[in-house]
Amino acid sequence: MILFLLLTDVITEVIRYCAFETRNPDDVIIKQGERGHRLYIALQGHVSIYVINKETASDGSRDNNVINEEVLQTVTTACEQKKLDRNVLGTMVWSGDGGTFGEVALIETDCVRTASVVADTHMDLLIVERDLFNRCLRGIVAEDMLAKTQFVERNPIFRSWPPRQRKQLVISLTTERVSYGARIIRQGQEASQIYFISSGEVEIHVDPRQYKTQFPRMWEEMLTLVPDLNSR
Repeated sequence: MILFLLLTDVITEVIRYCAFETRNPDDVIIKQGERGHRLYIALQGHVSIYVINKETASDGSRDNNVINEEVLQTVTTACEQKKLDRNVLGTMVWSGDGGTFGEVALIETDCVRTASVVADTHMDLLIVERDLFNRCLRGIVAEDMLAKTQFVERNPIFRSWPPRQRKQLVISLTTERVSYGARIIRQGQEASQIYFISSGEVEIHVDPRQYKTQFPRMWEEMLTLVPDLNSR
């Protein structure tokens, strides 16, 4: 959480002047396409982030403003229904404990939201308005965004991605510090994310015996080459 990176006096300032808000499951906290004026800090609860991907036309007939208006209308219409249909909100790009969200639209003046955020559970939120954000948080948030943007722009894996998708990737990236000796992933667990190592080293341990359940087709092929695998 971004608060952990702040000095004590800055944390005190944020807590003193922020507001408190609660949300219920399926409440749309942020709508993609709307103007952003506040940052949210989740004290507890689980959220999912959705993105509607629409590209600008090569002939300039559909610029970002037109696309943002279309997306906002789509999201607003979905929110007006008795039961929220999340499929209308686009592709789910992230789901987990809330942390902080909504900061991207505050870094630039008059910037629109690039994703929709929906509460999955009951949410307790701290609300940081733009003035408080500019006073206390802008520097550290802008520094974090710059580092993630540079990582995406310099990585050859993402070079062929459209600019809009690269921007969505920057928003989806989170930084995590792992202590020495900590397990990052366990062989056999469900894959829900990918890790990029910005500094440090890791050890990779593999148990080939688990391939039998993880990759049954590959296991059968391996048996034809090494028949005594089952006895190991």
